[in-house]
Amino acid sequence: MIGTTIIGLLGRYGNGSHNVFPNWIDLLAVIAFSLIIFYYAVSLAMKSEQIKMNIETEQRQLAATEELNLPG
Repeated sequence: MIGTTIIGLLGRYGNGSHNVFPNWIDLLAVIAFSLIIFYYAVSLAMKSEQIKMNIETEQRQLAATEELNLPG
């Protein structure tokens, strides 16, 4: 959010913009920033083996619980 706000302030559109980026450079800045954030998020994602292991652990814990204390 901070990055997109900064890009927006440096861009050409909206109230408070500073018109620093020339034509099409603002679009390239948004694309580059979005790709950086995307690849960073992908690098933080859990591996499928770890997800399966976590699901199995949750299922074992739920099976071991005698009563779930649900309303109704």
